[in-house]
Amino acid sequence: MAANGNHENDGRDRSSNYYSETIIIPSSQVNSKAAAQKKPVKKAASKPKSGGAFAASASKSRSGGAFAAASSSNDKIRRNRTIAIISICALAAVLVMCLGIGLWFYFATSADNGLIMDNTFVAGINIGGMSPESAKSTLRNKLEGQLNTQNIVLSLPNGQLELTPADTKVKLDVDLLVNDAYRYGRTGSRNDRIEAMANATLTKREIGLLSYMTLDAGYIKDALNQFLVDSGSTLTQPTIQIEGARPTDAKPEDPDDYADAYQTLTIVLGTPGIGFDTDAVYEQVLDAYNHLDFTPIEVEYTTTDPKNVNIADLEKEYCTEPVDAVLNESDFTITDEVWGYGFISKSVGNLLDAADYGDTVTLALTYIRPEVTKEDLENTLFKDVLASADTIYYLDPPRTNNLILACAAINNYVVKPGETFSFNEVLGERTEEKGYQPAGAYADGETVEQLGGGICQVASTLYYCTLYADLYIVEREEHMFTADYLPLGMDATVNWGTLDFRFRNDTDYPIRIEANAEDSYVTVVLRGTDDKNYYVEMEYEILEEYQWETVERVLEEDNEDGYVDGEVIYNGWMGYSVDTYKYKYDKQTDELLYCELESHSEYSKRDKTICKINKPTEETTIAEGDENTDATEAPADFEEDGGYSED
Repeated sequence: MAANGNHENDGRDRSSNYYSETIIIPSSQVNSKAAAQKKPVKKAASKPKSGGAFAASASKSRSGGAFAAASSSNDKIRRNRTIAIISICALAAVLVMCLGIGLWFYFATSADNGLIMDNTFVAGINIGGMSPESAKSTLRNKLEGQLNTQNIVLSLPNGQLELTPADTKVKLDVDLLVNDAYRYGRTGSRNDRIEAMANATLTKREIGLLSYMTLDAGYIKDALNQFLVDSGSTLTQPTIQIEGARPTDAKPEDPDDYADAYQTLTIVLGTPGIGFDTDAVYEQVLDAYNHLDFTPIEVEYTTTDPKNVNIADLEKEYCTEPVDAVLNESDFTITDEVWGYGFISKSVGNLLDAADYGDTVTLALTYIRPEVTKEDLENTLFKDVLASADTIYYLDPPRTNNLILACAAINNYVVKPGETFSFNEVLGERTEEKGYQPAGAYADGETVEQLGGGICQVASTLYYCTLYADLYIVEREEHMFTADYLPLGMDATVNWGTLDFRFRNDTDYPIRIEANAEDSYVTVVLRGTDDKNYYVEMEYEILEEYQWETVERVLEEDNEDGYVDGEVIYNGWMGYSVDTYKYKYDKQTDELLYCELESHSEYSKRDKTICKINKPTEETTIAEGDENTDATEAPADFEEDGGYSED
C-alpha cells in the first residue's frame, strides 16, 4: 500500500474494495526498543578557576559544610525529576504507536478485496488473487475441455479398458468450486480468518475436483467387473483321464513290435488365476478424475498358478518300470529281463514343457523294452576270443599234476570290468591238502623239489594272452633263466608270498579265463567282448647276450647225489638282456597304428657245471666230446626266478 493510501498496481485482478495486511507489533517489543534508544545523561563537572588547594579552601571559607551538602541534594532531586518526565513521555509515545498499529491492523483485516486467497490451486491451475468471475472463466476454459475429451485408460497384460466422458457422464460444477474457493478465509471467527490469511501467503492450497463432480459410479464399477472377466482368468487345476484297457501279458507277443498303444492318458493343463481388486482400481479412477490426471493406469494384478503335473506320480500310478537282465557274478548265469509298461518319462517331460496353460497333452501307454535283455547279454558277453595260447610241457607226473590243478583253479574265472586279477589270490597257497606235489623248482640257481613246482608255466601262458588282449599289467617278473615254451620277454614267474602276476580288466565288459592242461599242452583262452579297432603283435629285441662258461664243482666221492668225477651237474644256459615291444595294427587296413615298449627282461646265464671228485693225488679230466652236448637254453621243465620259483 502506498503511503498516501492509493492502490498499488500488482498486475492482478482487483475490485474497488481495497484489502491490506496489517502487522501487529507487541507492546513489549516497542518498550524494549524505546528503552534501548534512551541514553543516560552525564552532567559535566565544574572546573575551579584557580589552583585546586586554594579554590577548595576559598569555597569552604565562603559557605561552610552545611551549605555545600544542601546544594548537592537539590541537584540530585532535579536530575531524577527530569528522568521521570522523559520516561513518562516515551512510554506515552509507545502506547500511542501501538494503539495506532492495532487500529490499522484491525481495519486492514476487516477489509475485503473481493479476491480469492493467494496460492489457491485447482488441478494445477493457480486461481489465487483472481476474482470469482475470472476464476470461473479460467477453469471452464482449461478443465471442461479435458473432461469432455480425455479418456481414463486402464491396462492389463491381457487387455485395456477405456472410460470415455460419455460413458462416465462426468460433469464439473465450476460455480460451486469457485464459490467454495472464494469463501476460504471469509468465514469463521476473526482469528480463523487471520490464520487463513497468514496460511495463504505461506502455503499452497490444492482444491480437489472430485467433490464438485458428478460421475456414473454404477457404470464405472460394472465396467471394471467386466474388464476383470475379459482380461483376467479363473484358476483351474490340471485334469487327468485314462482310456483303454491295460494288457495282461508280461511282454508283447513280438518283442520287435512293441510300440502299439493299449491305453491313452489325456492331460489337460490348468490355467492361472489372474485378477485385481476392483474397489482399489475404482479408487484409482476417482483419484485420476480428482487430479485431472489422464496418464494410463497400470492395474496392479495378482496371478495364482495352477499345480504342476507331477510325472513321478503319473509313473507310479500308470507305469511299471522295466528290469534289465543281469549277469550273476557268482555263477555267471544271466537273469531274465522284465518288460515295463507305460510311457517314457523323458518324452512326457518334453511335451509338458512345450505345452501352454490349458493345452491338452495325450500320452500313449505301451510296452517298454528293457535296455538289456538276456539275449543281449548272451550275444555280447564272452562272445569274442580276446587271446589264446598253447605252451608245451614234457611228461613229469608231479609237475603235470600241478599244472592241471593250477589250470582248474583259474578256469572259468570272470574278471569284472575294472577288477584286478591276482594269480596268487585265485590259486591260494599251494599245499598238499589241495593236491599239489613236489616238483622241480629253483632257488638261487639250484634245482630243488617244491610243492607246486611247474605252475609258473600256467602264469606265463596267461601273461602271454594278456599281452595280446592288450590288458593292463599290474605286476609281472621274468624268470631268472629263460623258458623255451614262450618267446623271450613274454614269461612270468610266481611264488607264494613273494612274487605274483596281476593284471587289470580295463575293458567295459567282463573277461572269462578258460584254462586246462592236457595232451602235453597248457591252453589258456581269454573270452570277452572285443570292441577294439586294432589287433596286437608282440616282438622282442635282444640287447645283449651273456655266454655261459664251464666250471668245476668239487664234491666228495661219497656226495649224496652220487655224482662221479667228470659228470655234468648243470648244462650251460645263455643269458639275455631283452626289450619286448607291442605293435598295434588297424583291423581293416593292417596299418601300424602304434608301437610301445612293453617290458624289459634280464635273464641270467648259468655256467655249465662239472663234478670234480676230491682226490688230491689224481687229476680230473673232462670226457672228450662233452662240450658238444652242452645246452644253450634251459629245458622246458626247469625255470627259476633267482629265489624260489614254482617251476
